[in-house]
Amino acid sequence: MRVNFSILIIFTILFSACSENNLSPEESTQSSLIQRLAENRPDREGKLALIDSVYSEVPNVSNDSIRKEVLLELSYQSLKTNDSTTFLRINEEARKLSLSLKDSSGVAATFWDLAHFYHDNNQEDSTYSNYTRAQKIYQSIGDEFNSARLLLNMAIIQREIKDFTGSEVSTTNAIILFNPL
Repeated sequence: MRVNFSILIIFTILFSACSENNLSPEESTQSSLIQRLAENRPDREGKLALIDSVYSEVPNVSNDSIRKEVLLELSYQSLKTNDSTTFLRINEEARKLSLSLKDSSGVAATFWDLAHFYHDNNQEDSTYSNYTRAQKIYQSIGDEFNSARLLLNMAIIQREIKDFTGSEVSTTNAIILFNPL
């Protein structure tokens, strides 16, 4: 039994090594850049330096779809650093590229990040507006899960600004979408 288990482990390692080598150079670049962003940098300056380093490599990515994915990840990571200038610049660039590629999901993701940014800055009207934009896009492409999640976020904002009826309607609509899921 021990021999069979060892063979299974060796086979698994070989299989995963082979599948990693099948990545195209562009996919490998995307994976490398996104992995670098996932590095644990405990201090804000270290994370900002990492974001700047990865961002400086984005123009070298020739595939627009991969560049968009890296920009979306950069947008999200820069949002977490609370550096508004960097976040707004990268978020806008990711949205423009997503629009040019006609990638509705990417556009919605940028609006979602932007809503989080405004919420962190206590600008609830802008928060709600961007949640609404993202939710409508997800709804139009049939992504019921993300549409429902955004409806719940909108309900929370409505509750915070004392729009209890609107909050209840948004929550009910989210439950309707979540129910079959």
